[in-house]
Amino acid sequence: MNINISAITNILTAIVNIINDISNIVFDIRKNTFANAKTAIAIMNIEVAKAYNTTAVANI
Repeated sequence: MNINISAITNILTAIVNIINDISNIVFDIRKNTFANAKTAIAIMNIEVAKAYNTTAVANI
């Protein structure tokens, strides 16, 4: 079983980024800046996709 440490690091980094994005989205929505919130959601979706792809690499 070959564990790719860089893949695990990438996944953890992506999770941290996603948590930060969620807090930014909540902050933007509370300020009623929905354009910023939509942008943050789009960025978060990209990070989720990257994390998913990294997980696939780690499972090989």
